Amino acid sequence: MAQILDTFGKTIANTGVLQVLKGCESLLIETDQPFAASDNVQIRILIQRPSAKDILITEGGLLSFKKVVMLSSMGAGAIMPNPEGKASYHIQLTTGGNLPLKGGESLRIELKGLDSTNGWMINTIETYNVATHVYRYGQQILGTTDRKQDYNTTNYDAVILDKLGTIDYYRVLFNNDAQVEYTQSELDALARFSDPIQQIDTAGTVKTGFQGSICLPTRLIKSIQVNKDDKQAFNIYYREIA
Repeated sequence: MAQILDTFGKTIANTGVLQVLKGCESLLIETDQPFAASDNVQIRILIQRPSAKDILITEGGLLSFKKVVMLSSMGAGAIMPNPEGKASYHIQLTTGGNLPLKGGESLRIELKGLDSTNGWMINTIETYNVATHVYRYGQQILGTTDRKQDYNTTNYDAVILDKLGTIDYYRVLFNNDAQVEYTQSELDALARFSDPIQQIDTAGTVKTGFQGSICLPTRLIKSIQVNKDDKQAFNIYYREIA
């Protein structure tokens, strides 16, 4: 474990780019900024390579910090505070093992939109072996006027779907080619049943989900078709195995 950031006692809204030269498996991020108050926080994670294209762990650059944390915790234990009562987040970078950084390569991390009155601490977590696959976190948007979209989830192991009043239904194609239609309430219930304790806040309250989101594991799913009206845009966040 190596500490790469500690802003407690300082007033910092952006971390700047943090560089890590040694491979690690995950990030441990602790803060006294509550999860519910972190809507504006964004994170960028990438592997910078001097002689090849960079590997974007957060695709498209900056991504919602909360969504990355939610995806990373899915099926791996609830988001919960540390013994001191600070919010504690574990962001997985690989499917198991340290990032295989080669000569001249480095891990780059950046946080923006922090509340400067709160402190943040980031540590890298190492393990005993080298990873063969990394995670990529990303976002796709279905526009306001678009009513239907199929999302190929073959390489995803988890997605977050917006909970909107404009959703008509979802059509889910499973790996055995069976298709099932679900209402939003039905799919939300199935997601909660598969991962019943998703968050324990700093007050010790157990929560079975996240407001405004459906957190769904997708290892058994080929694709998800979203059907909605034309009044709101729709976001799907995903974690991909690469």
